[in-house]
Amino acid sequence: MSASAAKVSRKEQNSNHDGADETSEKEQQEAIEHIDEVQNEIDRLNEQASEEILKVEQKYNKLRQPFFQKRSELIAKIPNFWVTTFVNHPQVSALLGEEDEEALHYLTRVEVTEFEDIKSGYRIDFYFDENPYFENKVLSKEFHLNESGDPSSKSTEIKWKAGKDLTKRAGQTQNKAGKKRQHEEPESFFTWFTDHSDAGADELGEVIKDDIWPNPLQYYLVPDMDDEEGEGEDEDDEEEEEGLEDIDEEGDEDEGEEDEEEDEGEDGEASCIDKTCQTKPVRTAEAEVQVRSVRDCDAQTDPQEQLPQPQLSSDPPGLEDFLRRVEDMVIRELVKNAKSHAFDGVDDGDWSTERSCVCTWNLDRSRLNPKQPDMIIDTATPVMCVSFHPLRPSLIAGGLYSGEVIIWDTSRTQDPVLAQTGMSPDTHREPVYEVKWVPGARRGELAVLSACSGGRILLWSLDGVEGKLALSSGYALVRQQVPQSSSLSKTRGGSCIGVTALTLSPWDTDTFLVGSEGGLVLKCSFSSQTVAAVPPDGESVTLRSPAQFSFSPRGGPIHSLHFSPFHRNLFVSVGTDGMAHIHSILQPRPLLALRVSDSYVFGVRWSPVRPLVFAAVTGQGLVQVFDLGRRSLRPVATIDQNTGGQAAYCLEFSPRQLLAVGSADGTVNIWQLSAELTEQGSRETAVLEQLANEVAE
Repeated sequence: MSASAAKVSRKEQNSNHDGADETSEKEQQEAIEHIDEVQNEIDRLNEQASEEILKVEQKYNKLRQPFFQKRSELIAKIPNFWVTTFVNHPQVSALLGEEDEEALHYLTRVEVTEFEDIKSGYRIDFYFDENPYFENKVLSKEFHLNESGDPSSKSTEIKWKAGKDLTKRAGQTQNKAGKKRQHEEPESFFTWFTDHSDAGADELGEVIKDDIWPNPLQYYLVPDMDDEEGEGEDEDDEEEEEGLEDIDEEGDEDEGEEDEEEDEGEDGEASCIDKTCQTKPVRTAEAEVQVRSVRDCDAQTDPQEQLPQPQLSSDPPGLEDFLRRVEDMVIRELVKNAKSHAFDGVDDGDWSTERSCVCTWNLDRSRLNPKQPDMIIDTATPVMCVSFHPLRPSLIAGGLYSGEVIIWDTSRTQDPVLAQTGMSPDTHREPVYEVKWVPGARRGELAVLSACSGGRILLWSLDGVEGKLALSSGYALVRQQVPQSSSLSKTRGGSCIGVTALTLSPWDTDTFLVGSEGGLVLKCSFSSQTVAAVPPDGESVTLRSPAQFSFSPRGGPIHSLHFSPFHRNLFVSVGTDGMAHIHSILQPRPLLALRVSDSYVFGVRWSPVRPLVFAAVTGQGLVQVFDLGRRSLRPVATIDQNTGGQAAYCLEFSPRQLLAVGSADGTVNIWQLSAELTEQGSRETAVLEQLANEVAE
């Protein structure tokens, strides 16, 4: 081919390419225009939805006003209600100094008023009695949008009495160089009224409006940890004094032996007794060496030069102030943990060496012996949870402390183990807190779903021939992949979210809920295709991230969740804060919060025959039954199991008016429920539907 012919071919080829590019660009441009048209329709619908939601919120804001007014009248009868509420709130209390608390003792009423269109802002009013600090009867702070549409705020000017300005006193006290204090006072609470620097991110205002104002009673009822701490310190002092007396009495007898036992006291047997410890004293022995002789040998490498030690940088700015602000709150939480009932019943002996087993009884047997199980299945490690097969009651799935999942067949008396995961790379590394039977890949088959405190949720298929549970799919909960809640509360923990509770939707086989150690409740989907952001750890399947929606976080671990069997959108959750929250899966905030106990709440279940009834078990061993059809938020029935204060950990209803409760002492109590708790009323379903359609505050 000649050079001129080659040039002609290239020109024709370039011309064809240019034509194709023009066609492609034209098609892309048309597609972009169509996408823009569709997006405009979506935006229009979003605006319409926002308007409809706003109308609903405006409607219920008006309906709530008479109740807020009645609540304020009742609160006025309780002395120091609001100062107690603020002091008990973990975020507000961090802003209160001693003199702030004294001034807030004169606070008689708090009101939060949202503007009629809601979006433009709100106002918080504080009503005070005559007091020695300022002349004002009312202090207000208002948040609104200014003329340019940006968040702005304004507040009442505080008319301080002579020498009583707390905002100046706080600064002067901190600047006095000659005086040292153990606890430095935080900036005065009242400086908030003069701080308008960032109205769009005013955390205190949002806390009062969204957290305290909807239900201040829950913070007023929090027990005073300072008093409990003081009692504990008095007891410790008494014990120390008794101990000193014992030492003095024995000192005269043992004077001659002091020299002989002096060295032994350093390296010999020692015991440690701590009042906050929940187990028996651990005796330890230390030895200087574990071989008969010691020899030093010359090194086989050249001596290395001594490297200069890196200079440690100073603390980050503001760290010291932050630690001082949260010190009291941290101490209160530590005292609460020390007095918790989480390990009640396991401090008598070493639980890891106690016998572990699964016991079964058949309540239909004519000669039922409560003290003699029909079958006892021994296990190598403690059993954390069990679940009966919904169609074959002889099959029981269980999760172990070791991370294993096992299926037992009670019809096989000689060898009841039908299948197990074994200790493979697919097995959980942490205790399994939940096991559930779920529909399998094939029609009519059921698989086992397990969840552990390490954040893994694994689906196992049963291979009865091989006697194994094979991993078919898996999920991992990672903090950075969880949809963020708009609440101000912060969840605790590392990158993985430990699962402590799980429930399946009886209405939608793709939906399940999980509760976490950090207080999160997450709506999850089995069909999620998002790959979990976790490094591979030997699993035979790719782990996916199932979280689709995050509900308002709680103040501690979630111990139990349960979907309503009468409404597809409702569920109930309980945890260490002693509250039961009724939620709609369509809203982040709870529809209703009920005080169950001052202790932990470990289990909750809806009644299978009464749409408005649910029961919960507490760390004090009580069974509390609630009826949402009653106007009172108190339980309609309380069952005292006479367990001597031992915690109750789990409960289940049966369709025939029975309620089974498992306690920390290893007992299972079966209770016969009255007709009042088992016969459905005529309007219960309608009332439940009305509750589900409410807009959460």
